[in-house]
Amino acid sequence: MKENYPKIYFHKRIVQAKLFIDTNFNCNIDLSNIADEAYFSKFHFIQSFKTIYGKTPHQYFTQVRIENAKVFLQKGIFAEQKGWTQKSNFQEVH
Repeated sequence: MKENYPKIYFHKRIVQAKLFIDTNFNCNIDLSNIADEAYFSKFHFIQSFKTIYGKTPHQYFTQVRIENAKVFLQKGIFAEQKGWTQKSNFQEVH
């Protein structure tokens, strides 16, 4: 028998995953780690995240990393110390 959970329950799980990204942006995390945080399959997580936030988890993750890199660079903190070791980490988000 399938249980029907309130919609807010699923939204909270997506928010939990977003907070995981916000907290761990400088770690080596991937889609599996983030989707696991929300207890969704990767496919369902991507669709749900994009519906709520208007961008894919990868787009959001990249945006968070770029925003934080700007702050770190302004403060003189080296990018390598924050997990930014490849030039591709600084590609523009479209």
